[in-house]
Amino acid sequence: MDTVRPFFHKLESNADRLTNLFNDILQLSVIESKHKVAKETIIPEEITESVITNVKQSYLGKNIKVKTQYDVDKIWANPQFFEQLLTNLVDNAHKYTLQGGEVSIEWTQSLKEEKKWDIIKVKDSGIGIPKNHHSRLFERFYRVDYSRSREMGGTGLGLAIVKHIVQIHNGKISVDSKEGEGTTFTVKIPSHY
Repeated sequence: MDTVRPFFHKLESNADRLTNLFNDILQLSVIESKHKVAKETIIPEEITESVITNVKQSYLGKNIKVKTQYDVDKIWANPQFFEQLLTNLVDNAHKYTLQGGEVSIEWTQSLKEEKKWDIIKVKDSGIGIPKNHHSRLFERFYRVDYSRSREMGGTGLGLAIVKHIVQIHNGKISVDSKEGEGTTFTVKIPSHY
C-alpha cells in the first residue's frame, strides 16, 4: 500500500487541478456571455470579511497579517461577480506573499474628470512581478512563473476573470509591482452613490 499511496496523491492533485481549470473556464464563459449584469448595493466590509475568511483557510500556516480600510459604505455592483473578483485578487496576494508578510485591502472613492469612482486596492508585500510581465498579466493562461503557478495550483485564468468582471462593470484595472517589493492591483468602477 505504501508504494501505491504517492500515485493516489498525484492522481488526486491532478484531478483537483482539472476541476479548478474547468470551474475557471466555466466562470469566464459565463462572465463573457453577459453584456449586462444585475447589480445591487454591496457593503464593502461584508464582502471583504467573507472573502478573507474563505481565503485564510488555505494559508493558515503562513502567518500573513491582513489589514482592511473602508472609506466607502456601499457600492453598486453584481455581488457574485464582485466576490469572485475580490477572491481572485486576495487569493493571489496570499499565494505570493511570504511567511509573516502583509496583505491589505482598501476601499476608497475618487473624483476625476467629473466622474466619481469606487476604488478597491489589494496590496501585498510579496515577491512582486517583473515589469516586463505587467502588460500580459490579464491574458488567459499567462503565468509569470509557470512552475511556481502550477505548484500553487493556479490555472492562469484568475486575472483574466478579474479583468472581464471589471469590464462588465465599466471599470478599469491596473497593476503596480516591483520584483521583491510586492504588488498592488487597483480596480476602479463608476460610483452610483
